[in-house]
Amino acid sequence: MRIIQRTALWAFILLLVGCSDTWNNPYPESQSAEKILYSSFDSRPKYLDPVRSYSSDEWSYLENILETPLTYHYTDRPYRLIPQTLTQLPEINTFEQDGQTFTDYVLTVKPGIFFAPHPLLGAKRELTADDYVYQIKRLAAPFLLSPIHSMMKEYIDGFEEFSKTVKSAEEIRKTDLTGVQVLSRYQYRIRIKGEYPQFLYWLAMPFFAPMPYELAENPDYDLNWNPVGTGAYQLIKNDPNSEMVLAKNPNYRNADAVDIEKVIYKLEKESIPYWTKFLQGYYDMSGVSSDSFDQAINTSSTGSLDLSDEMRERGIRLIMSPKPVTYYMGFNMLDDTVGGYSQDKQALRKAIAEALDYDEYISIFANGRGIEARGPVPPGITGHISPDSTPPNLEQAKQWVSDAGMQNKTIYLDTPATGPESKARLQWFKKRLALIDLNLVVRATDYNRFQEKIQKGKAQLYEWGWNADYPDPENFFFLLYSKNGKVEHGGANSSNYANPEFDALFEQMKTMPDSPKRMELINQMLEVLKKDQPWVWGWHLVSVGLYHDWIGNLVSNSMTKGTLRYLTIDPVKREAYRAQHNKPSKQPIIFTLIVIFALIVPAIWAYRKRQNSTMMGQV
Repeated sequence: MRIIQRTALWAFILLLVGCSDTWNNPYPESQSAEKILYSSFDSRPKYLDPVRSYSSDEWSYLENILETPLTYHYTDRPYRLIPQTLTQLPEINTFEQDGQTFTDYVLTVKPGIFFAPHPLLGAKRELTADDYVYQIKRLAAPFLLSPIHSMMKEYIDGFEEFSKTVKSAEEIRKTDLTGVQVLSRYQYRIRIKGEYPQFLYWLAMPFFAPMPYELAENPDYDLNWNPVGTGAYQLIKNDPNSEMVLAKNPNYRNADAVDIEKVIYKLEKESIPYWTKFLQGYYDMSGVSSDSFDQAINTSSTGSLDLSDEMRERGIRLIMSPKPVTYYMGFNMLDDTVGGYSQDKQALRKAIAEALDYDEYISIFANGRGIEARGPVPPGITGHISPDSTPPNLEQAKQWVSDAGMQNKTIYLDTPATGPESKARLQWFKKRLALIDLNLVVRATDYNRFQEKIQKGKAQLYEWGWNADYPDPENFFFLLYSKNGKVEHGGANSSNYANPEFDALFEQMKTMPDSPKRMELINQMLEVLKKDQPWVWGWHLVSVGLYHDWIGNLVSNSMTKGTLRYLTIDPVKREAYRAQHNKPSKQPIIFTLIVIFALIVPAIWAYRKRQNSTMMGQV
């Protein structure tokens, strides 16, 4: 009888659970009324120290934690730089000295800005000019391996001399860098060799964010794990196996204007679970993967995209914008098989580029949300080449492979794409190269391991992308400048491409304002690149994003990720949506109860019959 009682008890509990409003909420009930934004990450950021970080994923955190001197206006288009921690845009003065041209940038920091509370800084550590100067010195310290070290030494006066002098972290603060000087508590000067109009753009990147020496000089403190800044948010949890959490910085000067109290990033390695949770209201925003595209988007006969009826009924909104992004496949020019500058190596690279039909790729794997690339520069930036409709010439590509003596030989592709959703895409690459008698072997690793292979020049063919740091063609052509070579200089030229003709043209073009003369130089550079083919040009992204209507003031901004402070959230509306779209289905529960009681009733009847028989026998 006890077994029957227990079964009945569990059935009752099951009924109670089944009658609750929401049974699958992955978050604690205590968070339901809080102004929390829910997002995700798929791998731990490797560098959160701004001296090293040069990844879009890492900057999603850093640009909300740290504050650069300048930033981009949230809504103005074309993009416009504005002061962030400065009283005004830098004062710029160009002058001649000893027969050489210099440009001074004088930056004045607003008083009364404080870092987030931290045990090493105290409750209220004020931002000063020295914090910015100290960070620039860190960029010049060669042992800190900043990816922009090679570039900045060309421009900042005394940068190279400083890097040769400083040998340890303890020496950074004690050693003068002639081109970067503290003028007063709130003012500092950066001196540039020559003229470089794009330098203002660099002042809006995390490399030039302030760094308190109290943190950087502490040998037990890991800046890659716990960055501290003056921005709207502070990192309060960094658990790469579970979640990362940003919370509002109580010392932020405009804290009252920041609506969202916390941002919780949950680990999600696959797109389908994320999409399901987004539809359930457990994530607030979502991209649109190939798997979910047909459910989310309608495509008209002219190719234009719009929301599906299902998304409209859910109150989900669509935001679309072309992104200054280039996804490319690069050749390691140091590699014995695909690198080099002889005609046969050029022919091999051209053959691979010809075979990879990115117009087809965009149609299959991006649902048409892209533009085939014909060079490194994306749409909207000077130097972009519009795609043509010429189909790939596979016969010519096969001939180039034959000329290179590579028929039926193996090419290796390194990629950080390890998820199951990448299998079909990587198989497509294999199929396309098989059409020109090449065997492609894919070597997929996690992103950190992939970066290590690129840094050491161990890749052969690799796929990567570049999101514009600033809206100027120099920011894309510098990816192919020899002095930014990854292996030799630790720079952003991951292909290690080195052509003196290209370099000479780049050095003329890079500091010029847009003009017919600059465009002439760009066209010459493109001709050199067309001959050498250091990249398979790939494609440019057209971004399609969805967000729930409880998120307010959301504007697409491709130039900065430090936009969380502008967003608003309505948790009441979100909870109502979750209750509506996560109602448990009671039919399986009712069926289970019927089965249980169908078993219980005969058991009870048999038990009572046996008991009655026993009692009658005793009488």
